[in-house]
Amino acid sequence: MKNIIVLTALMVFVGSCSRHTAPVVEVPVKTVEKTRERLVPWVVPADSSYLSLLLECDSLNNVIVKELQEQNSKNTSTDFSISNNKVVYKTIYKYDTIYVPVTDTVIIKDKPIKVEVPVEVNRLRWWQEALMWAGSVMLVAVILIVFKFIIKIKSGI
Repeated sequence: MKNIIVLTALMVFVGSCSRHTAPVVEVPVKTVEKTRERLVPWVVPADSSYLSLLLECDSLNNVIVKELQEQNSKNTSTDFSISNNKVVYKTIYKYDTIYVPVTDTVIIKDKPIKVEVPVEVNRLRWWQEALMWAGSVMLVAVILIVFKFIIKIKSGI
């Protein structure tokens, strides 16, 4: 019987211990999106030209151009000349820059913060407070009775 009472008391003490944790609330994430349109310069790459030349020599060892083929793209101009058996071919490239519209989007995202919400722990109910006051009154009464008993014993001796 004694073991049952001790076991019951032990279960009540162990079962009454609990760990209260504050619930964690996550603050909502704030996202800001900025869009900006701008013109970006883009250089068109240089164009090319093609030259095909068929040369012959005459009896006096002079160079004669027998056939000339030349192909140029629209942004290329050429200058071709032969003088004193010397061929000079000059190409001039006109670089063109065009502006391409570009849309930039920047997304700024705040990092969420976890905030602990305080929780009221061990709030006494009305009847618990009443028992606490009754226990305090009883403790004062027992102290007075013990004190009275001690005075009675001392005065009787």
